[in-house]
Amino acid sequence: DIQKAITSADMNNDSKVDYIEFRNNLREKGYSDVEIEALFAKYDLDGDRCLNDEEQKNLLKDLLTQHE
Repeated sequence: DIQKAITSADMNNDSKVDYIEFRNNLREKGYSDVEIEALFAKYDLDGDRCLNDEEQKNLLKDLLTQHE
């Protein structure tokens, strides 16, 4: 679900996933605000409330590692 959220949450096609896009996508899948905030904060290293390309890659890499 999280991997799909990352790939589909960039609604405005700016190559960044902002918190609102990410949250709305995951809330539709049943995640709580606390879970979403914790996950987002872990990967939003610069604190700008957007996941840039590098931050998205880190999140996806960790997700792939967890599935192995």
